[in-house]
Amino acid sequence: MCDALKGTDFAFIESNHDPEMLMYGTYPYHLKKRVASERGHLSNKMCSQLVCKLASEGTKEFMLGHISKENNTEDLALSTTSSALSLIGKSAQVHIAPKESPSKIIQL
Repeated sequence: MCDALKGTDFAFIESNHDPEMLMYGTYPYHLKKRVASERGHLSNKMCSQLVCKLASEGTKEFMLGHISKENNTEDLALSTTSSALSLIGKSAQVHIAPKESPSKIIQL
């Protein structure tokens, strides 16, 4: 997947959950285990690592989506990715795909 996204102008990346919120949340154990597994969903940290890798390879704009209603917040997803980009000295536009409405239009 990383190779397919390399050098794209724009990428939509899942930022599904915060591991701590997931661990202490209301999901049953088997669901928590599946969500956090390698075949589950991308955490905010995993998303930020992918965004940093892609930004280093030229991607300039990102949309973070599939943000869990119970195990994440839009602000936390955005701040995790923005902080990671700042730490590596990269700048990129990072947008949030809203949970309950269409996202804004992105012109490339």
